[in-house]
Amino acid sequence: MECYAYLEGKGINSYIPPHGTYEGGPEGFKYVPSQDHYICPNGAIVPFKKVFLDHRTQTKKREYRISSKICRDCPLASGCLGKTAKEKKFSVTYYREEYEHNNARLATPKGRAMKAKRLSTVEPVFGILTQFMGLRKINTLGIQQANKVMHLSAMAYNLKKYLKFVEKRAESEARVLVLQESLKRIYTYLRLMLVSPSKISVNPRY
Repeated sequence: MECYAYLEGKGINSYIPPHGTYEGGPEGFKYVPSQDHYICPNGAIVPFKKVFLDHRTQTKKREYRISSKICRDCPLASGCLGKTAKEKKFSVTYYREEYEHNNARLATPKGRAMKAKRLSTVEPVFGILTQFMGLRKINTLGIQQANKVMHLSAMAYNLKKYLKFVEKRAESEARVLVLQESLKRIYTYLRLMLVSPSKISVNPRY
């Protein structure tokens, strides 16, 4: 969620797909930004109480809670509180405003075009790298080493695509076989580097 606030602070419009950890206010509750509180369906104010870190999702949230004295005499209490709760309490994503700005942009024609572009360019590559090329996690320490792994991944992916491309463009069958053999060796080496880099020679011979 922090990425939405960071990009908005930099003046950059984000078009990021909604994240599963987002939590808005409960249905029927109206948020009043100027007072930072909610108004329940019966007209009572649900004030802000604290900021906390959700231990399950490790995301920052804001807690809102109303007094049990108010909920006790409310005619909507049985449907609003459930069977055991004595007061209305709920949490809301800390970066709720920035998240909703992002979602509003996603609903625009440009947002839909950006989604279509992502689905046709970025996500297929990510899926192949994680599902078929062993890049479910990066087994290195530090940004620089992780960056090397990602470069190797990109090289392996591009070689795989190129192998299919040259089959259609090569001038003779012999040329196809020679080129394929060379590229397959490079591709195999790169894949092994991704899975177990410690077992690969520093200067491989093809």
